[in-house]
Amino acid sequence: TTLVRAIALNPAEHTASFQLGLLHLTSNELPEAHAAWARLDDLSPEHFLNSFRKGLLALVEDNFVTSAALLEKGIAANKLNEALNNDMRGLLASMQAASESPSVPQGVPQSGHHFLGNYRQTHKS
Repeated sequence: TTLVRAIALNPAEHTASFQLGLLHLTSNELPEAHAAWARLDDLSPEHFLNSFRKGLLALVEDNFVTSAALLEKGIAANKLNEALNNDMRGLLASMQAASESPSVPQGVPQSGHHFLGNYRQTHKS
């Protein structure tokens, strides 16, 4: 893919590594997502891409409170990529809407995989 080529040409292209990991995560390929995101270990643990990574992994584990907090932290720290912030805001909005939906029994959130599947559907080219 284009992301793999970009990373091969410049292994320090952390945004491409993040996007590749996100692509794998939304395809339910967790080991591949972890492998792609391993390159983010070169960045500070407080870097916005690491906050997003941790937030998305918490989402997969259905830990919605932690996921939301980490995604919000990443958005606050990200001054470089507004499009990515908008994507993360969209995920947060989906999570919030589901938690307030009368069709979802109180205290029974949908699975994190549901939100990532919706994310993938809205980002198909």
